[in-house]
Amino acid sequence: MIEYSDLNGGNRRLLATDSDAALNNIVIHGQYLYFTARNRESITKMDKETGSKIPFMSEHPEFGRLDTLDIYADEHRDVSLSCSINNGLCSTFCFPTPNGRTCGCQDNFNLESDQLTCEGVFRCQTLQQNSTFKDGLLPYPGLYCHFKCNAGYEPAGNTTVLCGSEGQWMPPTDTLCKVRAIPGEKGLIIGAMNPPSIMAFKGIPNKSSSLNNFTVEVMPDASIIWSLASDPKKSVVFAAILNAIYTFHNFSFWQRPLVTMPTEYKGRSVVSGQIAFDFVSNNLYWCDSMLNWIAIKPAYNFNNTIYKVIVHKNLFLPEGLALDPEDGLMFFSDNDPNSRIEKAFLDGQNRVIIVYKGLARVLSLTVDTADDRLYWADSAKHTLEGSDFDGSNRRVVRRLTQASGLSYHQNFLHAVSYWTNSMLGVDPTSGSLLYSRNFPSLKPFAITVYDADSPNSFNDLIFDWIAELLGWIEPRQSSIRSFSVNSQITVTIYSNLQNPAFLTVDPHYGELYWISGSSEKSIVRGTWTRDAPRVLISAANLNLPRCLQYDVTSKRLIWIDNTIIKSSLTNGSDIGRHLDTNGATKMIVYKGYFVWMNEDTLYFDVASRAQYQLKTLQNSRNLAVFDSSLQRDRRGTCHILNGGCEEICLPVENGRRCECDIGLKLQPDQSCDSGFAYAASIAIDYSTGNLYYSAVGLTASQSYIGVLHRATTMHKTLFNNLDVPKDIALCSSQGYLFWTEVGIKGKIGRATMDGTSRNYITTTGIEMPNGLTVDFTSNRLFWTDGLLNRIESSDFNGGNRQVLAYDSDALINDIVVHGQYLYYTAWHRQKIIKMNKRTGSKVQFMSDHPEFGRLDSLDIYADEFRDVNPSCSERNGLCSTFCFPTSTGRICGCQDNINLQPDQLTCEGVVRCQTQQYNLNFTDCLPYPGHSCNFKCNPGYRLVMNTTVSCGPAGQWIPSTETLCDERGSTPEASKTDMAYTYMNAGLAAVGTLVVATVIVGIACLMKRTINARSFSERPSLNISNEMPSTLGARGYTSPEEHYHTIDPFYDTMHDGYNEPTRNPYLVLLESEEGAMQ
Repeated sequence: MIEYSDLNGGNRRLLATDSDAALNNIVIHGQYLYFTARNRESITKMDKETGSKIPFMSEHPEFGRLDTLDIYADEHRDVSLSCSINNGLCSTFCFPTPNGRTCGCQDNFNLESDQLTCEGVFRCQTLQQNSTFKDGLLPYPGLYCHFKCNAGYEPAGNTTVLCGSEGQWMPPTDTLCKVRAIPGEKGLIIGAMNPPSIMAFKGIPNKSSSLNNFTVEVMPDASIIWSLASDPKKSVVFAAILNAIYTFHNFSFWQRPLVTMPTEYKGRSVVSGQIAFDFVSNNLYWCDSMLNWIAIKPAYNFNNTIYKVIVHKNLFLPEGLALDPEDGLMFFSDNDPNSRIEKAFLDGQNRVIIVYKGLARVLSLTVDTADDRLYWADSAKHTLEGSDFDGSNRRVVRRLTQASGLSYHQNFLHAVSYWTNSMLGVDPTSGSLLYSRNFPSLKPFAITVYDADSPNSFNDLIFDWIAELLGWIEPRQSSIRSFSVNSQITVTIYSNLQNPAFLTVDPHYGELYWISGSSEKSIVRGTWTRDAPRVLISAANLNLPRCLQYDVTSKRLIWIDNTIIKSSLTNGSDIGRHLDTNGATKMIVYKGYFVWMNEDTLYFDVASRAQYQLKTLQNSRNLAVFDSSLQRDRRGTCHILNGGCEEICLPVENGRRCECDIGLKLQPDQSCDSGFAYAASIAIDYSTGNLYYSAVGLTASQSYIGVLHRATTMHKTLFNNLDVPKDIALCSSQGYLFWTEVGIKGKIGRATMDGTSRNYITTTGIEMPNGLTVDFTSNRLFWTDGLLNRIESSDFNGGNRQVLAYDSDALINDIVVHGQYLYYTAWHRQKIIKMNKRTGSKVQFMSDHPEFGRLDSLDIYADEFRDVNPSCSERNGLCSTFCFPTSTGRICGCQDNINLQPDQLTCEGVVRCQTQQYNLNFTDCLPYPGHSCNFKCNPGYRLVMNTTVSCGPAGQWIPSTETLCDERGSTPEASKTDMAYTYMNAGLAAVGTLVVATVIVGIACLMKRTINARSFSERPSLNISNEMPSTLGARGYTSPEEHYHTIDPFYDTMHDGYNEPTRNPYLVLLESEEGAMQ
């Protein structure tokens, strides 16, 4: 039978019966019930009011026994509003109740006092650099949160993110928003060899005088930069380096360093071959002239397995590559056996040979997409040539010596030549030389043009919310087009305009406004209904207008005129001058406020004409408005989202107060994050085992030198306000700390090891002091200067300076001293160099080894001598926490924000281990965390464990003292234990090791490949006068026989004279009294 009742069990009634059915499950939807029965082979439908059955399904024996049943329908869901919105503010479970909701936790966990948050629940960090989470979010595991990208960023995908089980966002927040391109950023980017470099020329030159300034970004881990491409809209540069394609994010001509370099694809052969970027589909193409194919992969997808070979048949040596994404065309050169240029669709289909006569070796292709012209550099014929896309109208543009890279941009050809160390610009119409430059010490190979303002398919997208029309400018056709949201129809509003830009709309009247013209610009008005465009303000009354906007509040047109913000009525009258922006690049208007951006500063102006400015990050890209009246902060107490506090929220009379844990300082945004710093160098005080380090922050105030207690991990900042600190060195026996700074001006400083008596001992005649070491035997300080490429020394006061040696173009980095010798590394040297510390003469020690990569830091481990201060080495100087050696003894110290007690030995709140024990007696003991103590068993007890005992961080003995001595009476064995055992630090006592830290130490094992039957040696001579790079001429190998490299010669060299089996091929033997090198 089927029955029903009210929700309290009352008014119970029988609806229907079904004899011998064995009714099972039932569901309801709308006016009907659906049920299953074990003795029925169908689902039965029934009217829920009358109980009458309704034909619905015939018998189906194949169903078997029908058990459960449910209905999915999206037109109605029974939900509790108390839980459906933000999970009812509960961190874990939200349980709907008749009166609202109740929060709950998983088994064995309790709610905190706020009745919202479970004990120990993780929170995902809501303060992000590139994005802002919306108000009312719950950053708890398992919950999704909405965010919006900050100014200068745009969404990279979805706008929701999941808080993971361990308090991490999924996906990571640094992938949510990408950097917008900087308007106006343009220039030339050149990839060079010998040394490997990327040169960035700000601005696109058209004459030699515009080539004054450039920057060189050294790529130390690369040896060959084959090709370059760019995506300025995402501030990205792609580079084919060795066997991989790298993606440089956040590229800017204002920033010298290339910020990040993730691998886009790794697996291309180490051979020449262009790469190209399709800005329409965001795909990356590349040639592989050893594997004889052209491949494609999605850009910004770093999965190395996602790629596709699109051209490989009858392809023998593809090297040049160029794309026309808007027309869907690809052009490539095949230089074997007879050079030719082909055209195909972007998927590799419909291949057509367009040029095949009179070609020798085409290394680089480029296209003029506006006029459908193809240009190429034939390095063997010494020509720049061009033709139409079908190969017709071919002509030689200019004859020049072996161009290796070529790029077209706005009626100019820009070329580089590896063989002549030069860069030049050519007029493709006349062939005349526009500019040229030589690089005596660099060999440019690849070139690309970077222009964030290159013509797009469309610009200036606007929306008329009354007519529901999207509008935009198509600069290539000089037209304005629209798309109807209602009818889904796209139409052309105006065409053949004069360089329209900065489109804006007055939705109430359906009027369009834009700036028109090239050299002389005017402000023009039109309509959606195609009324004849009318000039409102002529060029005579304007001076380089830009950033045109219609302000719905004041009903005026507002724009920047050269540097002045001006406005007018919509008929062009009443032109008003407001203020001077001094060259603003972007401007917005909001409720009477003018906001504009000028390089790294944001400016505000209100009706009172009082101006305010806000220093922002460099490379600001856009502006956004925040209206506090629309987005109020309602976080008033600690019961809601922890009061907006990152760590500790304290209820007070008028709301709440945020605090931070010990060692952290509250920031204006209520967070406890005071900045980011990284350790640049470390040094060990062998008196105590404490670690001293230099930390480089974003600013000088965030850069500091600190010390870490190795046993307790307690930390103390010794001093800050440093200009990019680099290396540090200690002289514990005399209590000195030395450090270098490599910021605006290089210098060397000295302080006592507690951070006091700080002063600079060397400030002149020094540029980049990268490395620093102390010679304790002669009381002298040695340092390296990476810019001057020399090694100097002085006494501990900076006096008696002496230049020991020079190493030209080495970029000397770190240095150490051991016995009679100095050892140093250099970025441009692929070995460690040994030198006599008195004469400066080099000692034969190690040959060059390219597999080392870039050698950075260097240190020596040798146990025959340690510089210690006896005042601290014995019993930690009686200090509870830090013992700082000084020239006269020692000073005790505490971790940050903790003070010494009046005894000048013990820190406030320090934990002590209990020394009164029934079974043993401590002798000569400091019962502080991190210290070990001697002991002997009391009479009547004997030693059980032959070990030491140490004081743990919570004030407990490790191991427990109850296990050390047991009560078994006096025995001969017990009498032997009546002695004290001393704590010792175990170490490597046999030999010392020289530890070399490198950025990349790589040993590549390459699969031996079959040589193409048509090897380079069999090809006819191309009559190239200058020798090509070894890897370029031999398809990535230095000779036909060298298909892969091994470290056998290196291993044998380092193994000579060392009879004991070598376990590491990087181990060799130093002099017996000086240890071993690793």
